[in-house]
Amino acid sequence: MKIDPYNHQEKYTKWLEENRLRIKGISSQNSDIILRYLFDIERGINISASNVRGSRSYARLNSLKLRVVTFAKKFEGLYDLEDIPQLKEKMSNFSYRIIYYRTIKEFLKEIKKFSPRDVIPLLLWINKET
Repeated sequence: MKIDPYNHQEKYTKWLEENRLRIKGISSQNSDIILRYLFDIERGINISASNVRGSRSYARLNSLKLRVVTFAKKFEGLYDLEDIPQLKEKMSNFSYRIIYYRTIKEFLKEIKKFSPRDVIPLLLWINKET
C-alpha cells in the first residue's frame, strides 16, 4: 500500500464527486471534454506510447485537473472559446506580437505562466477524438 501524506486521492475523488456532471466555472462542452480526458488518463487510456501503461497517480491527476481547468477558464476568458477544439482554429489565425522584456527574469516569468507541456497532451487527445 502506498502512503498518501498529502491526501491526493481524497482531494481528487471529492472533486470528482462534486463535478461528476459538469465542472463549475466553464462551459458544458469544455467540461465534457475535460472530464472525458481525465477519465481516460485515470484509467490509463490514450497515453503516449513512450510512457508506462496504466493509470496515473492521484497526485498527477490532481495536477492535470488543476492545470487543464485553469487553461480552459483562461481560454474562455481571453479567446471567447466555448469549445476547446476551436482553439486550433483560433491559433491558426493567431498573429504573434513582439514583446520586449527588460530582463531575462521577466521573460522566464511569462513563459512559466503558460506551460504548453500541460496543454499539448489535451490538444493531441482532442485531435484523436475528432
